[in-house]
Amino acid sequence: MPDPIVWSSDGPTKGQDPAKRADAKAPPVPPTGPARVRLERQGRGGKVVTVVENLPGHPARIEEIGKTLKARCGAGGTVKGRVVEVQGDHRDRVVEVLLSLGIAAKRAGG
Repeated sequence: MPDPIVWSSDGPTKGQDPAKRADAKAPPVPPTGPARVRLERQGRGGKVVTVVENLPGHPARIEEIGKTLKARCGAGGTVKGRVVEVQGDHRDRVVEVLLSLGIAAKRAGG
C-alpha cells in the first residue's frame, strides 16, 4: 500500500474537487441593507475622507457612482472594490446624492 501524500506542489490530488478544498475562495456576498457613509481620518496624515461602503450593483456601476459622487462634491477620490472614497467631509451631500440616485443610504458613526 502506497504512503498517503502529505504535501504536494501539484495542486489537488486525483479525484478531489478543487471547489471543495479548504483554501478555495467563496464568492463575494452581495451587500444587504443601506449604503453606509462615514468619515475616516486614521492613516491619512490628518486628512479626512468620506467613505461609502455596502454599495449594491456591478463593479462598473460602482465606478459610475464614484465618478458621480466626486463630481457632485467637487473633490477627488477613488474606488477600491466596493468602497468609494471622496476626499474631504461630504457626508451630507453624499447621502443626498445617493438617495437621488435611488440608492438607500445612511450616515454611520458620530
